[in-house]
Amino acid sequence: MKATTVQSAFQGGQAAALAVVDVMRKTIAGLPPMDIITAFDAAKGNGRNLLDQMWDALGDRTISCISAGCVCLASIWASAWNEGGGENIDDAQLGPVNRADLQALYNRKDFAASYRLTDPAFAADLEKELARI
Repeated sequence: MKATTVQSAFQGGQAAALAVVDVMRKTIAGLPPMDIITAFDAAKGNGRNLLDQMWDALGDRTISCISAGCVCLASIWASAWNEGGGENIDDAQLGPVNRADLQALYNRKDFAASYRLTDPAFAADLEKELARI
């Protein structure tokens, strides 16, 4: 496996989102969902045997997709670190997040709410979030 050096590649949330969408498009092109379905249908047996057969058929392309996702995520982190001036943060300020504080954030019902795209509340919350930016 070749080593990959990741650098800050973009600025802003929109550019990060576009990078993720680009990886998604490349993943679908490199490992089309129909290929996964075909491999599943062609496999005989169940459990580990089924998974081994699917890996034989799809493993290399799966590895490529996972690798591309890892590089994209690393690029997002590198870009965020660069854009946020991470090199200027004192080492004493870096460290693990308090578990209770993190739980308090993601246990809020209004944090990262889930909606159907047709839900009127989705449009309203989206507008509210965009106004904060």
